[in-house]
Amino acid sequence: DQQNSGSLERQKIKINGGLDYLEQNMDELVGDLNIGQIAVACALGYYDFRIDNNGWRDNRPNLAAWMAAFNERPSMKETFFKRPGS
Repeated sequence: DQQNSGSLERQKIKINGGLDYLEQNMDELVGDLNIGQIAVACALGYYDFRIDNNGWRDNRPNLAAWMAAFNERPSMKETFFKRPGS
């Protein structure tokens, strides 16, 4: 009732812009584990948690593959939080 559709659309544009940047600059996510990689993985995980079926992987195969591999880390498996009801 209190949501502003224009504001939500602007936020989607910003999120998609960030995801597109990551897809085009995957070299920034390779190398020894660092806080940037952890932050990206946490942000993507939170996006998945908050917005089910958001489709960010559809046009970003490199980022999707990176996230799938990152999610195989024991630390990610141990701290994964499933969406309620899924």
